[in-house]
Amino acid sequence: MLENLPIEYREVLIFREWNDLNYEEIAEALETTVSTVKSRLFKARKKAGEIYKRLYGDE
Repeated sequence: MLENLPIEYREVLIFREWNDLNYEEIAEALETTVSTVKSRLFKARKKAGEIYKRLYGDE
């Protein structure tokens, strides 16, 4: 499922959910702002949900 996400969404999702980094740590790692991280994370979760539903239905 992650492979179907754009790289900028995949990065923040992995940093947050798998590496348990906070917004500030992610922003520093990606050399961007905290607001950008929050925005990308919101969009990444939404897109991941859409992809999941497309691949697996409403299970």
